[in-house]
Parts: sequence; C-alpha cells; structure tokens
Amino acid sequence: MKKLIAGMLGLALAGLFAVQVNAKPIAGVYTALHEEFRDVMNTRKVAGVFADLERMYERVQNEEKEVVEVLDVEAIAHKDRWNIQPVLEYMPVYPEDELNLIALLTEAEAEGEPEYGKRLVIDVVINRMLSGSFPNTVREVIFHKGQFESMWNGRTNHVSATPETRQLVLEELRDTTNRQVLYFRTKHYFSGQTQLCNVGHHYFSR
Repeated sequence: MKKLIAGMLGLALAGLFAVQVNAKPIAGVYTALHEEFRDVMNTRKVAGVFADLERMYERVQNEEKEVVEVLDVEAIAHKDRWNIQPVLEYMPVYPEDELNLIALLTEAEAEGEPEYGKRLVIDVVINRMLSGSFPNTVREVIFHKGQFESMWNGRTNHVSATPETRQLVLEELRDTTNRQVLYFRTKHYFSGQTQLCNVGHHYFSR
C-alpha cells in the first residue's frame, strides 16, 4: 500500500515537474517543487493517511484469512461431494478415551505386526468413519457388531494401549497413510473385495 501511495505521489511530482519545465527555467524547478510539497510533507496529516491505509490493509488481510478459513470448513463439510480429504488444521479433536480405544484395538489386532501394518489397522477405523457405509464415530465403528473380533473375544484384556501405538493413532488422524483400506483379515483376502496389500499376517482390502 505504501508503494502505491509513493507511486501516486511520484506521478504528481512528475506532472508538476512537466509544468514547471514548460513555464520556468530548469534551475527554478527544484525551488518550485520544494515550496509546493514542503508544508504537506511536514504535516501530521500525511502520517495519519499512511496510518489509516496501513490499518485498512491489515483489516483486508484479516478478512481474506477469515474467508479462506470459512472455505476450508465448508470443504470439510462437503468432502464427500467434492471428493476431497479434510483440511488438516480442522481435523476434529478426539477425546482421550477414543484415542486410547483406537490404540487398544490396534494392539489387540496387530500386536507384533510391523509399524506399517499397525498404521493400516488404524486407517481402517478412520476410513470407515468417513466412508458413509459404516457408523461415523470411533466407538460405533470399533464396537460394530461382527467387525473386530478382538473386541469381543477377550483379546483386549491381555493388551494395553502403548504410548508408541497412541502416537501412531495421532499421526494417522493428521495424515492417513492409506485412504482406501476398509477391511483386513489373516491368512487370505476377503473374497469379492478389492485386494490392496499384504503386510505381516494381515491382508488388507476395500
């Protein structure tokens, strides 16, 4: 904005310079310009104008930032229609008990599995919540009838949610490794599903 005002003042000076060149000898131009702008440049009015322009510029910047934030929130609300993923800065905040529940499920289903395999188990929970074909909450997805065997066969009584697995949960919630995986099992792929990968003892599909 300051550059814009400086440019405007420069144009005014140039115009005045042209007039003075046509009307007076070159030697008198400097005196004419000095007398013309001396009082203006020494007043507080110009400083006030710059201050007002700076405040206006800051306000416009803040309003643009708010518009971008609103658009990002709208993008999240319509992610299915627009076929995009949630904006990371606006990922929902999950309570501690839900984070621990995902970590507990991951340990129960993938204890001893490679880190990548554990991440994919976490991704199954995340992707199901976002898919529209499963419940959309952590607890409902994990306790969905007949889905995760470890949640009803007593396996969770023999494992605990480790800090390392909980950290994996946080990382996957921020940036999901695989946005397609919806199912996994041991020994072989589910029939009739799209096969994605085999990691450790698990076969992942969608």
